[in-house]
Amino acid sequence: MDITTYGKGGYGFSSLQGSIQDQVNHATPKDIYILWASTNDFTNNRPAGKPTDYTQEDGFPPTKRVTQCGGINYCIKRLKEINPNCKIFIFGSLPYFENDGGYNECSKYVNETGHNFYHYVQQQEACAEYHHVLFLDQFHIPILTPQNINLYYQADRVHMTAQGYAELSPYHLYFLATEKEIQPIK
Repeated sequence: MDITTYGKGGYGFSSLQGSIQDQVNHATPKDIYILWASTNDFTNNRPAGKPTDYTQEDGFPPTKRVTQCGGINYCIKRLKEINPNCKIFIFGSLPYFENDGGYNECSKYVNETGHNFYHYVQQQEACAEYHHVLFLDQFHIPILTPQNINLYYQADRVHMTAQGYAELSPYHLYFLATEKEIQPIK
């Protein structure tokens, strides 16, 4: 396999900051692309938008690329232009533990747009569904809990440690190999 990492720290999907859109514009033809959502659109108070932002439904207005959804949709469209036969996966945002808003679906902690973090994760998944792209729900990976943050997260409780990424790898590999998520044992 020839693997290229285009990721940049601090980037999100919105065009109002360092953007994954910029990275996609420099992408070369590949068979598989993984778009990994971060916390940056939420923490930088960028609008989440709607799954139809920057799509055929609204006529692809560049102004919609400022939303997380518009950025995701731009990236999918652009990658399909680079390689129409590519497979695209979206890894949803990981939870964070700086405050309860980063891991609690019902948190009252909202950003300046009036939405909690889980709303952003839901919109990521809605964009994936809109494009029939497979989505890995990392927000609900069962090993990422407030009880074990010291093992998997750095002191800021936002960024993962090397051990945290290593513990995620079986979930990623299983998802990519089977195109299914590991279901928690009930």
